[in-house]
Amino acid sequence: MAKKQSMIAKLYQPKNLITAALVGAGVYHAFKWGRKKATETPKEAFDESVNRIKQEQAAAEAAKKAANEQRKAATAASSIQSPNSYSHKVGEIQAILGVAVNGVAGEQTQTAYARRFGLDRGTIAPMTVQYYLDKAKADQVTFGL
Repeated sequence: MAKKQSMIAKLYQPKNLITAALVGAGVYHAFKWGRKKATETPKEAFDESVNRIKQEQAAAEAAKKAANEQRKAATAASSIQSPNSYSHKVGEIQAILGVAVNGVAGEQTQTAYARRFGLDRGTIAPMTVQYYLDKAKADQVTFGL
């Protein structure tokens, strides 16, 4: 029992009381400030995450729009309805020749053109299609008269 009393007596000494009070105050302030920061930090982090996600979504939307524009431009450039496209020019040649119009200078188109006009610059290709189209249109005008 003497040991317990001596321990209790040590607790009541002024330096131990001050130490205990400082430790208690430190724990209280750490809990109070830590809890306050903990409530602010998730809100700020949440707002930051939401803003970052919105920016990423806007960037993704812009990239999607740009990809759609490129795809539309590529489709228009290769479409049979676009007057300046290779497919359209081949389609015109096919219409003049009286073969199936599909916009592809395949075996049927090449053979029909060779029989009617002669392929003097090789096969119908993107580099020679305008020459062959002009030749077919000129012959169509004179043939139609």
